[in-house]
Amino acid sequence: TFNGRILATDGAGRDFAYDVLPSDVISGADVIKGAEAANTEGAIGGLINLRSASPFDQRGQHGIMRIEGDRNQMSELDGFKFSGVYSNTFADDTFGLLLGVVYEERDDRTDIAGNDGGWTRNPDPNDESWLWGNAWGGNIDPNNNGVLDPEEYGLIGPGQFRVGSILEEKKRTAYTAKFEWRPTDNFRVVVDGLKTKLDSPQVGYQQSFYPLYAPGRWSNMEITDGIVTSFDMDNPDPEMRLNPELLNQTSYRVVETELYGVNAEWNVTDTLTLNADLYRSTSSRHSGGQDSYVVLRMNQPNVAHIDLTGSYVPNVTVDFDDGRDLAQGLANGEFGDSDFNTHYFSLEGDNIDDEITGAAFNGTWSAEMGWLDNVQFGVNYTDRKKSRDLINNSLTGGADYYSGNYAINVGDLGGGVISNSFTLPNFMSEVSGNFPRSFLAFDIATYQAALAAYDGTPRPDGGTYSYADAAPVWNPLQSYRVTEETWAGYVQANFVADRWTGNVGVRVVQTNTTSQAWDAKILEIIENGAFNYTAVYDDPSSITQESDYTYVLPSINLNYRITDE
Repeated sequence: TFNGRILATDGAGRDFAYDVLPSDVISGADVIKGAEAANTEGAIGGLINLRSASPFDQRGQHGIMRIEGDRNQMSELDGFKFSGVYSNTFADDTFGLLLGVVYEERDDRTDIAGNDGGWTRNPDPNDESWLWGNAWGGNIDPNNNGVLDPEEYGLIGPGQFRVGSILEEKKRTAYTAKFEWRPTDNFRVVVDGLKTKLDSPQVGYQQSFYPLYAPGRWSNMEITDGIVTSFDMDNPDPEMRLNPELLNQTSYRVVETELYGVNAEWNVTDTLTLNADLYRSTSSRHSGGQDSYVVLRMNQPNVAHIDLTGSYVPNVTVDFDDGRDLAQGLANGEFGDSDFNTHYFSLEGDNIDDEITGAAFNGTWSAEMGWLDNVQFGVNYTDRKKSRDLINNSLTGGADYYSGNYAINVGDLGGGVISNSFTLPNFMSEVSGNFPRSFLAFDIATYQAALAAYDGTPRPDGGTYSYADAAPVWNPLQSYRVTEETWAGYVQANFVADRWTGNVGVRVVQTNTTSQAWDAKILEIIENGAFNYTAVYDDPSSITQESDYTYVLPSINLNYRITDE
């Protein structure tokens, strides 16, 4: 929450991404780990309330401007931030105004390595948790006798692994304003607003290697402690050799978040305080079809060697039949469009809109009767509407439209898809091993334009290529509409003594929800290759559901101070 109000979020669920809020707009934070009746329900593990400053925190006229700069010595990337705040109280301190602005630009880099494809492992009849194995087309068979020998039970070998770097250009803007009116010492009205925009596109350049085992694919295997630590890949079959892949993974993230509200507080008497609050919060992120996971696969004959050395990344050497070497060739810019075929072409992203209207009426009665310090009570109302529309090309099989038998030599697309080779400063500098540390850049927009220009060229299935068949479309199977209307009432008694404090209370929450989603039957499953399938769906049908429920949430907390310190 922000000033006790629920902030709309650009996530698919309720989770909030704190990177949309610059730290400069926050003056403090309350972290509440215990459950109390007076606090907003629904928090998992704790409630965090962020607070903004008030012009009455420091009366009079004040202003500050600050410029910060930073440089990352590893990535050699820079960033800067400008922030300014103006605050003033006037008319005998009955009015206060606070204005703030933040603008930030920062280039970030994250180097990554992983084995998302896991490991190849033989079945082990002696291990009930691993009776089947996961080798592609057959068990790892070092002696090539076609039989799973006892010494081959549970044998492990490398699967898919990758190395790369994610480059992010982050721009963040925030505007804040707060106007306060305090006509008397016991009454005040606050009107405030917050508007932020996060523009944070990411481009990830990666190299992926798929040395998954298949009969006839590995030779000269070396095995240590049940693990294949070294092998060659010298099968000339294009589907059996190692075909290194270039991966371009982009993320389009532009988030606009707003929060506006009005709050009034009245100290009715010395013992009774009433507070009323009304607010509106919105968040939107429209990245539908603009995120990409695009792979180009090398098409040149080669012999490869994989070696596990105990380092974080295996040794990978690839010698091409024409005399080129993968690592050296990437560093020297020796590879171009014609060395690659089109492959996986995933375009996706979701459009998310979140709208929250909230109101609250709260009160505190200072009892000061023995251990009873005060009693809190109130009523809260929220009306939340959230929609998600997933836009992708996997639903129609578009992600595989240019792969497998339908792959195109990238050189036939007219050139200019692969732009240049580059090396990042200090990339994996603390990781030993012999693997490629240079990258080839290709721009997704340029690649899409080249594919579209290829329209009309004959396709192996008898038709012609049409980019429209691979383009992203609305995916109803992962889209939804949700509304949630909540009324909550609570009462909580707070106790204080010399060495202990505590509270007891109850919160009653009544919720009405409506939801809409879509379903479709699977008509056919098309096999595109090993572990690669496309489902063909029937026309989607809408599913709607309404629900209401009431929860009674009692709470009790007790703190005892064992020592005076």
